[in-house]
Amino acid sequence: MMVEHVLILGFAHQRILFFHYRPPRLIDRLNLLSLSPFKSPSLICLLVRNWKDYYHSETEMKVKCEGPRGGDRPLKQVPTLWWDQIKDQLQPPIIKNDAIPARLYKCWLPYKETYRAICDLLPIIDLDKFSEDKRSVEQWLKDTVRLRSHISEITLEEWHHILAEQIPSIINMEKLEADKSYGDRVKTWYKACLDSLSEQEDIPNGALRSVPLLCRKGEKWQLVNYEERWLADDNQTAEAFKDDIWQITFPKDFHSGAKRYFGIKLLSEQVEYKLKRY
Repeated sequence: MMVEHVLILGFAHQRILFFHYRPPRLIDRLNLLSLSPFKSPSLICLLVRNWKDYYHSETEMKVKCEGPRGGDRPLKQVPTLWWDQIKDQLQPPIIKNDAIPARLYKCWLPYKETYRAICDLLPIIDLDKFSEDKRSVEQWLKDTVRLRSHISEITLEEWHHILAEQIPSIINMEKLEADKSYGDRVKTWYKACLDSLSEQEDIPNGALRSVPLLCRKGEKWQLVNYEERWLADDNQTAEAFKDDIWQITFPKDFHSGAKRYFGIKLLSEQVEYKLKRY
């Protein structure tokens, strides 16, 4: 199959031979990969303002194909390359948090409950950077780009990256030992993960068994993944073994999820009580 390219407002449109199109004007050599988050709002606003009148109709093309032995085939609707590049290469402005900068299609506009649970770790678009176009850009990002909003849309692979790399890179162990609420913050991220996976299908048992989790032994905190980790679901047992094993706590509603996805053993299921008569 022979392929040609044309430039429309600086973006390459992929088209198959025999398709004819005349762009209204040309702006050559706009490099999306080099466009900073500081400058990208101008381009996004341009797209949004002219979306209905022009750009919407340019996200797909009807092309005429020739069969392997000649002869015409029915017209086929195909996505345009420029629109894929906008989503795959453009880096929008995100709010200041611990998230890694991301391309447009990887960014988020989270619901309130998702924001409360994990706003520190998601690349959330900073709508304030779009000034008077803020509301129209927000609607466009939701309806057209289809940015994710719900915590269940975080994939297992993404959770593995968050737990194995992102969270360990931002945890301050000194602050953790001095401030108990800091550990609660990390625990909130773990609970968000369990909530997310519980709403997804076909997640295998022990899917996140290898990721490090913040545990405690005595007065020491540590990210543990290669040693045995225990869920402190029984206060008496947890106190008895607090200096001997790595423990982590979760509210009761999260016990089954922690056991299933993190592969953590429950103390109450492993300890046998023996009563002595005197």
